[in-house]
Amino acid sequence: FRIFASETLETMIKNHLLAILYLFLFLFPMKSKAQSYQQQIDSIRHEIPKQEGKDLLEAYYKIYNISYYAGDVKQERNSISQLLEEAERQGDVKMQGTARVALLYYYYNADMKDSLMSEFSKQQEFLLKQKDWKYYYDIWVLIVNHHIFTGHSNTALREVKRMYEDAQKRENNYGVGLASYGMGNAYMDIGLHEEAIAAYERCIKALNQVEKGSSTLLDVYPYYCSVLSEVKNYKRMLEITDQIALTTPEIKPEIAFQTVEMTLLIASITVVIAV
Repeated sequence: FRIFASETLETMIKNHLLAILYLFLFLFPMKSKAQSYQQQIDSIRHEIPKQEGKDLLEAYYKIYNISYYAGDVKQERNSISQLLEEAERQGDVKMQGTARVALLYYYYNADMKDSLMSEFSKQQEFLLKQKDWKYYYDIWVLIVNHHIFTGHSNTALREVKRMYEDAQKRENNYGVGLASYGMGNAYMDIGLHEEAIAAYERCIKALNQVEKGSSTLLDVYPYYCSVLSEVKNYKRMLEITDQIALTTPEIKPEIAFQTVEMTLLIASITVVIAV
């Protein structure tokens, strides 16, 4: 995810990058990717011929997860195909949903716009049929953010309002939270700061009701703090750092490491205020 930040904040982030990164690595020590991730994958693949059923699906999912965090896009794409094929063979609709969502995220991260848009409706229809609301709203906000990051914020705003109405109709707090997140991003990109702040606050409130301490909230905080910086609401920014301090320890280290940009942004804001 991209972070909306003023040039001043971006400069501060760069200035304090090294010190904060050292601190982050101290809190969340990571193994050398070169020595660990391929060995893990090779070890799992070695056992695959002996596995079947749920164990086989779990093996393919582990390979996907490892390759995703390692940034190995070739193995990531192959593992998604293997996971989906095996899930369909076993009739495991939950794991099918996981693989279908992973495929859309792969297209999104690889900037494969045509594939992302052509697959979205089909995959959302599948998730709607299964009433898998978490994944259903996950991929919907993915499309909203895609519109924003490709310069179509007005399209994104129309889409996210449809998403918000859908979630309200179903009384789904997770959907309301994600829609509010996407709405905040769209408003921020357009330059409607107060509307963005209100949307992010609705998002945090809704997500706290369903999955407090989740990685989803960590995605939201840097966007929220960035728009607060635009209106110079430093008091609220400090309050947000306290919330993050309570949230981050509950997240798995590999997920927390993916949010290093968020940590750098918040820490830089703190330095600015302290000075």
